[in-house]
Amino acid sequence: MAREFPAIPALEQLMETERRAILAGDFPTLRDLAPRKEKLIFALGNVDVLDEAVLTRLRAKASANQRLLQASMQGLSAAKAQFQNRMTGRPALRTYDRSGHQQTLGASGLSTVERRA
Repeated sequence: MAREFPAIPALEQLMETERRAILAGDFPTLRDLAPRKEKLIFALGNVDVLDEAVLTRLRAKASANQRLLQASMQGLSAAKAQFQNRMTGRPALRTYDRSGHQQTLGASGLSTVERRA
């Protein structure tokens, strides 16, 4: 039976570890998991027949982790853009009001310094 193949539970456990690392923003762990994940996936390619339920479960976990990773990368990109906006003195946040008009919040930036005696 395919479920007894050792790479399957090992890959499922690795995907769970990967999920937790993504949620925690633990990118060094993600980097370290990549070679192990590649080896396990390669090992599954050597199995003659995999149960369809197992494949479906593995695909679902992989897709969920991919979505989490994409969301994490989007969040990092947004944070980087905010930081760059602050450093260059550009508006910190652009948003829209109820009527659909764009408005800017926090336009002061870090480049202005207030001095008091």
